[in-house]
Amino acid sequence: KQWYQRRVAITAGNLSNHNNPPQVVFLISAGDCGKVAATSALHLHQHSVNVSVVVFSPPKGCEGVLKILERCGCTVPNGLHGLPDVIDLVVDAIHDRATLVASPEWYSNAMTWIGKCPTPVLCIDPQYPPPAIWESPGPTPKWTCVIGAPLTTQIIGSRMYLVDIGLPKAAFKSEDIPYTSPFLDKFIIPIHARGTDS
Repeated sequence: KQWYQRRVAITAGNLSNHNNPPQVVFLISAGDCGKVAATSALHLHQHSVNVSVVVFSPPKGCEGVLKILERCGCTVPNGLHGLPDVIDLVVDAIHDRATLVASPEWYSNAMTWIGKCPTPVLCIDPQYPPPAIWESPGPTPKWTCVIGAPLTTQIIGSRMYLVDIGLPKAAFKSEDIPYTSPFLDKFIIPIHARGTDS
């Protein structure tokens, strides 16, 4: 457990908390990325990581997980104003396209907060709207995890990783997409340009 906590702290880029469990903040909205983030938050909490979850709009089908997080004291009822002072990692899971268009005000507030926060940001499967709808996706995250296959609008300059969620070849074939799995024995692979890992 100590090795795991230390590894998460190092990955987050903050070595000052090596004697304590790291503090991870999750920003969650109603999209699929919100479901992934809520489940990830619960897993980290079960591994003794301090987790704070801000739910802007609850993801459908994830009520049970959010209820457990609430009972564990992981949800933050006061939103961005109730977050801890020291944060090691911010997980951004609020870039659902429909939510961005429907709720631009709180999205803008969240992006302003992220922009002022010195903590590294991990963005989960962002779905940025076309530029004509939304001019800026906000501050560039340090890492971006995409699921299945990246969209051209997800290429935003951060270190990007492709995550294997077990999509069968038949799913690509049904859409007439030629596909050969790049994962082999791995479940996550980097797809950003070489030289950006440092």
